[in-house]
Amino acid sequence: QMAGSIRGYLGEGDTARLEGMLYDPAPGWAERLRGHAPLLVWGSLIALGLAGAVLFTNRRLQRIVERRTRELREAQRRQREIFEQAPAPITHNDYSAVVSRLNALRARGVTDLPAELSARPALLDELCALVRVTDGNRLALAAGGVDSVAELDRRRLAMHTPASKETFRQELQAIWDNRPELRQEKTYETAGGKIRHGLISWSAQL
Repeated sequence: QMAGSIRGYLGEGDTARLEGMLYDPAPGWAERLRGHAPLLVWGSLIALGLAGAVLFTNRRLQRIVERRTRELREAQRRQREIFEQAPAPITHNDYSAVVSRLNALRARGVTDLPAELSARPALLDELCALVRVTDGNRLALAAGGVDSVAELDRRRLAMHTPASKETFRQELQAIWDNRPELRQEKTYETAGGKIRHGLISWSAQL
């Protein structure tokens, strides 16, 4: 409009010199925003789509975790029921401290465990005291004449007889030889003073 007014006032020939001097204002933010509107719309739609996909995936993972947790609890319940209702006494013992002690003996250069135990009679009792009873089913508690696993662990050493110490010696040898299973006879004394004889199946995760 300004160029038209100047052109009308000065004439066609003189306005050519003024065209480069006229101010052409830059488009405002509203005009720029309208130019980028399609990109903004598509970007918002993509962001919403990604957010929805993340929420859906998280919910699906949550349902999977919840289902796996229920299945694990049910499996643990069944295993516990089988353990408790087993027709034979079963105990779980922790031999980790014994294994560490045997490894220390081996690191010191001991190669013959029976000879080491014979040369150091107190060593057998020391190793036996390192074992801990961590669980036991109802028949194991009844066989030991105790009411709880804690009591069975506390009275375990008192239940040993000379014969059961020999059984423990064989268990030590199995650990030393890296043999995970052992079957042998065992004699022990219950909390009530009764002598029991049995055949044990001993297994370890070595």
